[in-house]
Amino acid sequence: MNIYDFIFCFFYRFWQKRDGDGAFSGVLHVIIVIFLHILFLCEITLQITGVNLFKFFASEIPGRTKFYGAIILLLIAITVWPFYRRERTKKLLKEYHQKYGEAGRKNTYKILLYVVAPTILAVTLAVIRQNM
Repeated sequence: MNIYDFIFCFFYRFWQKRDGDGAFSGVLHVIIVIFLHILFLCEITLQITGVNLFKFFASEIPGRTKFYGAIILLLIAITVWPFYRRERTKKLLKEYHQKYGEAGRKNTYKILLYVVAPTILAVTLAVIRQNM
């Protein structure tokens, strides 16, 4: 089970327990995490090689950069959504339950590692870059 399947299953179960739509919430979290990981990788690339992958998104026109980011997010969503259809979701949830069971705190730490840590590191690298 890869980290994105783990994130999907974690949030599927998390929101399903709270009477929410587990499938939609799980996929939405995966899409956001993939976007954050891409931003993190772009920031690392800029720090190590000096190649600015954000240059494509940068624009002098206000709001255009956000528009480009929204398009990238939409493309990620279109790509990711078909992977989590009903049959695959059942298989993933079964595998998740067999592998992780009800280990709530342990799974929460993994989610923090997969989601929060790259986001904090990307922001930290961006702040360091701007102060140089």
